[in-house]
Amino acid sequence: MSDYDYRFGSNYLYNIRAPFRKDYSFGLDGSYNSTQDLWIERNYRIIRETCCFYLSFGWDDTAEDYTFSWSISL
Repeated sequence: MSDYDYRFGSNYLYNIRAPFRKDYSFGLDGSYNSTQDLWIERNYRIIRETCCFYLSFGWDDTAEDYTFSWSISL
């Protein structure tokens, strides 16, 4: 994850999910600065989400690094 999510100018944020199985989805999210024509963050993810558990594994294209996140809701 980068140290910043925005830059000066016009920033566009997006978060798109497409389900492909029960509890699983493919996700795209990130931010783009049209003033500098620059991708600040661009993530491709496989997500598993149930009533109380969230798990995400993916690839950050701009940082060229893997991403992983999880959470538990009580």
